[in-house]
Amino acid sequence: TGVVRVRLRGTRRFVRLREQMLIPDRSEIDTRRGRVRLTVVRRDGSTESADVSQGRAIIDQDRAARPTTSLKLSERLACPRAKRTTTAAQPKRKLSVKTAGGRFRTRGRHAAGTARGTAWRTTDSCRTTRIDVRKGTVSVRDLVARRTIRVRAPKGYIARSARR
Repeated sequence: TGVVRVRLRGTRRFVRLREQMLIPDRSEIDTRRGRVRLTVVRRDGSTESADVSQGRAIIDQDRAARPTTSLKLSERLACPRAKRTTTAAQPKRKLSVKTAGGRFRTRGRHAAGTARGTAWRTTDSCRTTRIDVRKGTVSVRDLVARRTIRVRAPKGYIARSARR
């Protein structure tokens, strides 16, 4: 729904997504002005779906026996050089994912959230990555602290950069 654009791997331009378009691995989707139901095919031929909205992400499915589809936030994040900027002034990017079942992960600058059958939003800024769980449980990997935390709805987790 809305306006969803896709940039196929190896190209420079975004084109408007048409209904039931095949998107190759490592392509970028732009759902800032729309929502897309992303359906991926597993090795055994079964499918998994997720509704993705509110941001830009690069799609990447690993080659494991039970593959996980990663959505890496890709909107440009122009971080200011000044050390003292207010939280409201920091540039942000976000991505919302809702899935009824399937292995999906969002990856921001400082944390990654993996879930099965849930809904969550990943918000990324220069110094933090916040994962807000709206439904179910999300396994959050803090890439800075190198630990994994299980977060249940309606809570969230903030991973902070090592620099203060």
